[in-house]
Amino acid sequence: MTGRIEHTYTLKAPNKGVFEAHIDPQTLAEALSPYNFKMLRASEIVFGAKLHIQTTLLGQKFEWLIEVDEAHENVLSYKVNATEGSWLKLRITERFQPKIDGVEVRYLVEYEAPLMFTPIIKKMLTHMLQAKEDAVKRRFNQLTEVKERKPLTYPLHLFNTLQIIGLILASGLLITASSLTPPLSYILALLSWILYWFTPHGLAHYLVGKVLGIRFSHYFIGLSNLYRLKFIPTQLKLMLFTLGIKTESKSLSAASPRAKATMYAAGAVASMALPFTTPIYLLYVGLFNEGVLFLTLSILSAVFSIYFSFRAGDLWKATRALRKGAL
Repeated sequence: MTGRIEHTYTLKAPNKGVFEAHIDPQTLAEALSPYNFKMLRASEIVFGAKLHIQTTLLGQKFEWLIEVDEAHENVLSYKVNATEGSWLKLRITERFQPKIDGVEVRYLVEYEAPLMFTPIIKKMLTHMLQAKEDAVKRRFNQLTEVKERKPLTYPLHLFNTLQIIGLILASGLLITASSLTPPLSYILALLSWILYWFTPHGLAHYLVGKVLGIRFSHYFIGLSNLYRLKFIPTQLKLMLFTLGIKTESKSLSAASPRAKATMYAAGAVASMALPFTTPIYLLYVGLFNEGVLFLTLSILSAVFSIYFSFRAGDLWKATRALRKGAL
């Protein structure tokens, strides 16, 4: 799906100075600092330049190629493409119009991305444009207040509450399913199973970490760590959204290797163990067919999770923490 975003602001500064601020790689680095910007291959932002950069987006590392196809005091234009799978394509045009009291800066971003990504991409690009404006204004001492912006992040109390509600709802659906006949019993049991599988993950990290002295700053929408597995097609990996929780670096650094490993493993263990609640209850109340079906589903899910989690997920992080502690 294609779309466009426009952003305009005025700066009291000479036109040449504003243009030079925009072609300075440091301005780009400041605008992308919330995304862990890293220059992989340095280059000046001039006509014909190709810049290779890396950012963290949706909890995963992505590499990008920036190709500058126009650069002079009135216009800076460049293309940005994801180097893996070309799943996101951008055309960014920055125009600098001299005014009596300064320069009017106009940003135009045209993007092409998968339909499911459109709301997220639009929000993040809007954030980046504002961050770039802030970076330029700081250069000319025209930014009175610096706001730390963290896109797609959410308060701990909000999502902890939502996850608790999800678990309560899962229990309610399961109890209701036991009093119904097929196909409604299967449908409600499936919804219960999904909630038991999805909702406890972040909450388990939070509760276990809290007990072990590890603090967290926020929740965020991200991509599953399965994205790191090379053999999964890019288009499929981009569909694997998840809810992540961000640790505070100081408390994590101060924690023991066992505490880190336990906190990391808690999410995976919760997501594997709690779905067994559905078949165990169904078998307990005498719904044999439903119970066997969801027991099989739970076992397959656990096997899948163990295999992939040890390769790229929470269990991989847990074993890595223990290995580092043993060094």
